[in-house]
Amino acid sequence: MFPLIVIVLLVYLASQTLRGDSQETTKVTYSELVGQVRTNPAAVRKVVFKPNRHRIRAELANGHLEASYPTPQSQVDFERFLSRNGATYDFDWSDTSESPWWSLLTALLPFVLLFGFWSLLTKEMRDRKT
Repeated sequence: MFPLIVIVLLVYLASQTLRGDSQETTKVTYSELVGQVRTNPAAVRKVVFKPNRHRIRAELANGHLEASYPTPQSQVDFERFLSRNGATYDFDWSDTSESPWWSLLTALLPFVLLFGFWSLLTKEMRDRKT
């Protein structure tokens, strides 16, 4: 049983490593993001607009925030505010989104490997008995 636990732990650690993006991103509402930036514009390190997905990712001094903005006009207004305050901002036009299938496969991978390892062990035990 101990080798199975070790295998599961190794697979879990590998899947966490392969997923990447170790930075914690807090999802907030658009109004919360704008409010935090307006109250302390000096804390803004970088803001990335994703117009294809209507998303904003802000890197602040105290962490990363992500929000959806409602209209292109709201994005332009926020961009103007950042410009007036000298904040760094950029645009990400890529339209890549994470597939739900990929998430499902990476979540099931440890169990598939565990089942494969278990069936290999049982086959070995059956072969030894004969």
